Amino acid sequence: MDLVNLDIENERTAAVEIQTSELTVAEEVHRAARVGNLRTALQRECKKENKPVPLLVYERECKKENKPVPLLVYERWQGRSYLVDQSDPLLPGEDEGLLKDLVRGELQQAPKIAKYITKQALKAREAVKDTVAKEDLTIWVNNNKTNQVDVHAGSRREYHTINRSHYDKLWLLFKSASDSDDQAAFHEKLFLILQRYASLGGHGYQAALPASAFTVIHNELKVDCECFASPLNCRYKRYYSAFPDTDCCFGSLGSFFKDLPKSGSYEANPPFVPEIMTSCVEHIEKCLQNSDQPLSFFIVIPTWKEVRSWNIANKSAYLKLTFDIPASQHTFFDGAQHIRRSLHRQSSYASSIFILQNDAGAEKYPVAENLQNLFESGMKQGLDTGVSRRNVVYV
Repeated sequence: MDLVNLDIENERTAAVEIQTSELTVAEEVHRAARVGNLRTALQRECKKENKPVPLLVYERECKKENKPVPLLVYERWQGRSYLVDQSDPLLPGEDEGLLKDLVRGELQQAPKIAKYITKQALKAREAVKDTVAKEDLTIWVNNNKTNQVDVHAGSRREYHTINRSHYDKLWLLFKSASDSDDQAAFHEKLFLILQRYASLGGHGYQAALPASAFTVIHNELKVDCECFASPLNCRYKRYYSAFPDTDCCFGSLGSFFKDLPKSGSYEANPPFVPEIMTSCVEHIEKCLQNSDQPLSFFIVIPTWKEVRSWNIANKSAYLKLTFDIPASQHTFFDGAQHIRRSLHRQSSYASSIFILQNDAGAEKYPVAENLQNLFESGMKQGLDTGVSRRNVVYV
């Protein structure tokens, strides 16, 4: 069965043994409000210098394009922070990169702003921990629309809309991973995941390969697991994702960085945050070094040759094939595909492909001579029907 970019078999997925604390709707709604307040505070401080977020000038891009370039400051801050500190999934902590981004934005008060915003984030973390439900947040669903489903929390105006096809996909994932047909439980978990990823924002960081490209690497390299996905955009029933507390009931294996797979064929398309991409490639090399079983990774990252991750992959002893695809010649599935009609968005940058394998992996998953041509064709899905340029991501 193939529903909305999903390959899922009929048999039940084995339960994933990952320790997660019980997340409540009240806590997640409170967290979302705090994230919104923190974003607003960051914007307010930057606007004092007439440098609105995300329209901060990034010098390197400005020199090339001679124009201001959007910079997703909060999203980058959150991604870097969560990489090293999982105290809260969305509220960042101490991070040197925040100051660097503000300095690149030519903010004269960058150190002051970074210190103030970080302090506010840490306060918000503590406030979320003390969340107490002050109202009825029972989840209810408006299922009367033809192509969409609305998921509400109590009588408040807080609700999320999801395409019906994705609603059906998540219901399949929930039943497969949880071995449950409890729709009330499903709707609560559905609200939590929609709230989490809506608060996360930065949909450009959550883009996925087109379905046709996934088909190519599955057929040619037997890829059946994604290292960076979510229940909303996963192609396979086996995938890693950032948030075990919301995602594991939909089959997530947890964080890729907390696992050390010994065998199999994987796809890795990490968020385009340099620190995350570098950690991704380094972790993949660690996996390959520690396994004598067949192991293969198909990596997709931007062609940013000045970024450390690109150079590590390009010089890897496990590299079997690499090639680049021009930005104009490929698309990605939009990170907000679950709420939009248009699935595809044209890539903002050229992409580099790296296939890293140990010897046993190269023998079991051989790289065919025509793989590059097949994959390049797969990445063109949507180009002939028009694509969105929303949520463009800039480094």
